Amino acid sequence: MMGPKDPVLRRDRSFIFARLSWNGALSLPRPRTVLSGIMSGNPLPKMPHALCAEFIPLLAGLIALLSCCSQPISPDDLLVSSCRFEPPLFDSFRQNTKLSYTLNQPAAVSIYILDQDRAVVKTVAVDLSLSKGSHSHGWKGDSDEWTFVPTGIYIGQVIVKGKKFEATVEVFHW
Repeated sequence: MMGPKDPVLRRDRSFIFARLSWNGALSLPRPRTVLSGIMSGNPLPKMPHALCAEFIPLLAGLIALLSCCSQPISPDDLLVSSCRFEPPLFDSFRQNTKLSYTLNQPAAVSIYILDQDRAVVKTVAVDLSLSKGSHSHGWKGDSDEWTFVPTGIYIGQVIVKGKKFEATVEVFHW
């Protein structure tokens, strides 16, 4: 039977693990305590054994995630920012949409509209030389054959120096 000072373990949507003390205060183990315990060979000091079994895989996953995220970012990864369609949902019989993006440096840009199978539906621009800054290109929901595309979700693809930046748009017809 649990006494007033024994911790109660609880899982909910806001915390992967938590320790709920008798007075209702919610506390998580301090990262420095956990890491120093692991380095000294004691897996998780000051934590209940039931929590250790759940915490070790979580910590291993976190370390794996951080190691893959620590790859250096090249300047080419930051060529385009805020790629989006405005509006992201449109009736191609009544209005147009535009693909907007920001170039972080001058570059040659190619722009394509793809269907859900990633086949090119419309070629908007090929090797267009543009300056640094905000740009947008209109699309009226047509294909390269000058016909309206069927309803569905389409992908706007901006290619700069071989890197692909994408945004989605939904086309519908009333």
